[in-house]
Amino acid sequence: MFKLPAKDPSEIIPISFSFGSELQTGDSVISCVVTVRTFEGSDPNPSALLFLMPNLTQAPTIIQNIQGGLSGCQYLLRAVATLESGGCLVRQAVLPVWETV
Repeated sequence: MFKLPAKDPSEIIPISFSFGSELQTGDSVISCVVTVRTFEGSDPNPSALLFLMPNLTQAPTIIQNIQGGLSGCQYLLRAVATLESGGCLVRQAVLPVWETV
C-alpha cells in the first residue's frame, strides 16, 4: 500500500490519485468518490479530512484536498473512479498526520 508523506494537522493539502495507466484508449474518468477511515490511531470522524469534492479537471488524475486530522493518526484514503465505459478503478493510500507538541 502506498504511504504518503506526513502532513501537519493545520495544513490543507492536495492528494492526487492517478488512474491514467489503467485506462483503455478512448475511456475516461467520469466521477470519483474519495472516502477516509482511520488506519492507525483513533478518530471518531475521519471523513472530516475531506475538504470539498474531488477535482476532476485534471482527469485521469483526481485531486482531493485534505484538511485537519488528529495528531499521531494515520488515515486510509480510498478513491473509487467510475469510468465512461462502466468500469471502476480503485486507488488507496495511507496518510500519516504529524504528532504535534
